[in-house]
Amino acid sequence: MAKTPLTDHEIETLLSEPTPGAIEAVRALDGDFMVLGVGGKMGTSLAVMLRRALDAA
Repeated sequence: MAKTPLTDHEIETLLSEPTPGAIEAVRALDGDFMVLGVGGKMGTSLAVMLRRALDAA
């Protein structure tokens, strides 16, 4: 069983981990990406996930 995240950094790392499907999706797309609403509750995690998926693609 995975360790329960305890720190803010561990939680953010878990929430922003791109799935294999997300990595494949950004690999298949061409062009620029814009994340609207990045200042909201999930926006930061979504933007970091996109960056991590792009780096992995």
